[in-house]
Amino acid sequence: MKKERILINLSLGFGLAEMGFESCLTREDVSIDHPELNRLTIRDFCMLSKERLLSDYGLAPEKVSAIERLLAQY
Repeated sequence: MKKERILINLSLGFGLAEMGFESCLTREDVSIDHPELNRLTIRDFCMLSKERLLSDYGLAPEKVSAIERLLAQY
């Protein structure tokens, strides 16, 4: 329980890198290059809609799906 609470407060880039390290995904699969998104925590990122990630931030559908699969493990 405590681990999950800590993870959602991590910065998005660091948190995804750490979670990706423990899974079969590579850093490239879950890395995010958008500066505005990198300022978010994992909790803030999860509150964004998939449509907004695709349209406003220009993330590729494959990348959003990979991140969703990774976050679902936690």
